[in-house]
Amino acid sequence: MFLCATMKLEGCFYQMLREVQHPRFILNLIQDLSFLIRLLPDNDIFKAHFPEYPITPGAIQVRVATELLEKKLGSLSLRGISNLKFIAPIYPNDEVIYSFTNIKASDSTATATLEISVNDDIRSKMFLEYAIV
Repeated sequence: MFLCATMKLEGCFYQMLREVQHPRFILNLIQDLSFLIRLLPDNDIFKAHFPEYPITPGAIQVRVATELLEKKLGSLSLRGISNLKFIAPIYPNDEVIYSFTNIKASDSTATATLEISVNDDIRSKMFLEYAIV
């Protein structure tokens, strides 16, 4: 039904429901930061990927992760992804938990381990590396 008018997906592809846990800051380490979001099924992304069997594209999962981390770390630019595993699909009506662990940030870089889950079932895992811009 609609594409995002800006580069941000929040508000047009997903709705933030809440930060699940409050971050604990220990020097440059943030521990156990999680967000609960609801996907908005009318977005055109789901019609394109795939019309008969809509699922959340991997690139969109990573973009949402970046937006969520930016809430705590400021503007980020993705530098790399490793240990990437897509375990099961994420569907248009899902409420999704993005759980970040071992978040490390310096003046110029940030890294985090991410698990994306629905109803306690892990759907994707990855290690993310960013430049702080």
